[in-house]
Amino acid sequence: WSMITMTTVGYGDLVHDSDVEKLFAIIFMPLAASSLGATINRFEKITASAALHDTNFRLKLEDMMRDQTKATLTANPTLTKEQFVLKTLIDFEMVEEAAVEELFQRFEGLVEVGEGEGVDRSVLTMHSLFAQLKQQRRIVDTNDLYAPPESPSPLIDGKSPIPMLKSLRRKPFQRTSGGKFHVTHPSLQFRPQFRQLPKGAVAVNMATHDHGFEEWYEEVWLPSLDPWLRPATMAAASQMRNRLGSLRDEVESYREEMGQEYEVSYGSEVSKREEMDNREACDSQSSHSHSPRVELTDEMELRTPQRPQPHAELAETQRHLNQSINQRINQRSTVQRAAARAAVAHRDHRPPSPMLSPELSDSDSDKLPAASPLPPPHRYLRLADTDDLLTV
Repeated sequence: WSMITMTTVGYGDLVHDSDVEKLFAIIFMPLAASSLGATINRFEKITASAALHDTNFRLKLEDMMRDQTKATLTANPTLTKEQFVLKTLIDFEMVEEAAVEELFQRFEGLVEVGEGEGVDRSVLTMHSLFAQLKQQRRIVDTNDLYAPPESPSPLIDGKSPIPMLKSLRRKPFQRTSGGKFHVTHPSLQFRPQFRQLPKGAVAVNMATHDHGFEEWYEEVWLPSLDPWLRPATMAAASQMRNRLGSLRDEVESYREEMGQEYEVSYGSEVSKREEMDNREACDSQSSHSHSPRVELTDEMELRTPQRPQPHAELAETQRHLNQSINQRINQRSTVQRAAARAAVAHRDHRPPSPMLSPELSDSDSDKLPAASPLPPPHRYLRLADTDDLLTV
């Protein structure tokens, strides 16, 4: 009954007699039919996605390049990422080729209208947008707003000239050689005209060399963008990214340097321990081979030198590493504070004192205030030119 009803074939073996059953069928039929259609569409998309996922495009690359050769009429074609995606969608019938061709034609109509044949019609630029906005009268010329009308309505002494033209003994207009009229009556004036700016339009001076593009770009387009998309913000963000990248490289190099020192020190300790183990093993073998067997009793103990455990060795090495990092950080902080104070003194035109010189001796460095306490150096690292702490 559900399949027959949702496919709108009929009611099947069950006939609706009561009003409640008929109301239920009225509500059930459109909902079930739409659900069935959505399910079929979903299965088609799943099938296409599975075929797209299972396709080995490395095997189809030769055929795609041959098709691109025919399309571009060249023996050395190139296939961009956008062309690859579009061709794949067309081949798998996810989009219709006719729709793509129409969109291509529509796109070419958007690029640089009236700018000549040498314009690249495959890229939309801000000049294309400016030309389209001028065509739509959303950008107008400020000179047109205050220009005199093409067919001005004349006034004679502030009144309409029609009843007064008959009283004039001579014609107020004379025809010129170009077929136009010019005013000859001294009291004939023109009504000044102010063209109203269309709603939602902006006015720029198009009498410049770029036809007002720079004025529109700087005064209209840039202020309309989000603050983080403006050129100044983007430049600052780019500088910040470059600075962070350099700081990250410095931290990584510092970590690699300290890691190499740690590996060298740890390797030397391990080699010493191995040498001691081998020597003790040789001594024990020689003693067992040349001495009689001794049975241990309760009163006897076999005393061997105690060796530190591996985790104790690691802790000791880590402690030395932390001390070296602390020492380097404190030295760098002391020099930075001295340089900063010297810069402030130079800015205030005050000679810096000897104890504030960037090049400090051991005796002078003791006179400076102690560096602020730092967290464990294996977790944090002070940057070279800031007071921030980075986790390393």
